[in-house]
Amino acid sequence: MKVSIVMASVVLLAALGVCSAESFFLKDKATGENHGPFQLRPGETIKIGTNSYLVVEALTRPPTMREKLSKTIIPELNFRDAPVKDVIDFFRQASEDFSPYDDPRYKGVNIIFNVPEHSLIAKHGITFRARDISLADALNVVLKAARLQSKVDGNVMFIVPRVGP
Repeated sequence: MKVSIVMASVVLLAALGVCSAESFFLKDKATGENHGPFQLRPGETIKIGTNSYLVVEALTRPPTMREKLSKTIIPELNFRDAPVKDVIDFFRQASEDFSPYDDPRYKGVNIIFNVPEHSLIAKHGITFRARDISLADALNVVLKAARLQSKVDGNVMFIVPRVGP
């Protein structure tokens, strides 16, 4: 069972020079009692008093676009002659629905389909079936099949026509 720790009475203390970036101390504001050091590793159990908490994901920074794409696993895909734009829209929604991140700030990928509607590419039909595939792999298959490419700018991925062979 995944548990998120939300404790208004606990403050994260920065123990400069004492801990690494992956360990930390907690101070109970009500009692002044210090707890720790704790390790931020998935699967690590943190005990505070009589309560135990399981670290499900320790992020010291937001995930990169590449991490989001590779860690998002889509259980099943089944497209039959689907317009490329619809497939990309599905991937955009799947990046939220199947995100491995509990924190809503890290769910989803911003994808902009930047192909003129009148182009043959936009009308290209995709037939593709897969199970338990990463969003990165699914996107690569569709982009290659439709002669498209992706360009990442910050946290936005632009889907554009491929230039050259």
